[in-house]
Amino acid sequence: MEEIHNYPFDPVIKFKQQGRSFSYKIIKEGTYPNKESLVYTLPPNKYHIPNNYIVETTWGRSTNQCTVQCHINYNDGKPIFQVWFGKCFEYRVSSVKTATDASNLFHKHYTSQKELKRQQINQCSNTTLTRRATSIGKQLLTEFNEKVPKFYNVEEILKIESVVRALDEGNISRNPYRRLCAIESHLPREGVVSKERQRINKEMAQLIPILIVDINAQVDLSEDEDIEDENIAQEIIDAVGKGGHRNIKDILRYL
Repeated sequence: MEEIHNYPFDPVIKFKQQGRSFSYKIIKEGTYPNKESLVYTLPPNKYHIPNNYIVETTWGRSTNQCTVQCHINYNDGKPIFQVWFGKCFEYRVSSVKTATDASNLFHKHYTSQKELKRQQINQCSNTTLTRRATSIGKQLLTEFNEKVPKFYNVEEILKIESVVRALDEGNISRNPYRRLCAIESHLPREGVVSKERQRINKEMAQLIPILIVDINAQVDLSEDEDIEDENIAQEIIDAVGKGGHRNIKDILRYL
C-alpha cells in the first residue's frame, strides 16, 4: 500500500493500492501523555496512543456519502476510542478496548440503521414510485396466482368438471356444445371446458399412463383418401399400426 501526503502542509493523507484507495484528514494532532499514563497499541507495532487526537474520513458517493470523525481521549489514564457520526456529528459510539472495537460498534450501528432507513413518499421521484409500485404489483400477482386456485370459484370449477363429464359420457362434440352455449348463456364457454378437459387428461395420464404398442396394420394405404385436410390425413397415417393400453394394476390402484 502506498502512502501519499505532504503533512503538515496538507492535512490530508492518502493510501493507494491496486483497485482501492482511501484518505483521512488530520483535524487535531493531539499530544502524548507523560510516560506513566502513555498507552501503546498491541504488539508487534506498539505505537504511542496520543490524547485529544481527531481524524476525519469520508466514503461513498452522492446521497450515500458518509463522513465520520475518530477521537481518542484519555480518561483516568486510559484512552477512550470514539467514532462520531451524523450530519453534525451528533451521534457517537465508544470503546475502552481498541480503535478496532470502536469501528466495529459503529459498523454494527450503521448497517442496522441503513436497513431501517426508507425514503419518504413525498421525497421519491416518479421513477422511484413507479418502480416500487411495479415491484409490489408483481409480488401481489404471484401470491394471487398461487393462492386463488385453492379458495376462489371452487363451485365454478366443480361445475366445469361436471360439464366435461357430461360431454364425454354423452359423446357431445365441440360444435353442438357451441350451439348450446349460444342458446344458454349460463353454460361455461367452450374454451374453458376445453382447458379443463386438457387438465383432467394430463392428470389421468400421470396417474394411469397410456402405453403405446405396435399393431399390424389392416389398412391399405394405397386406397384413395376420403379426407381432404392434409394434416388430418397425415395424423391418421402416422397412427395406423399403433394402439394404446393402460396397465390394469394402475387402474385398480387408482380405483
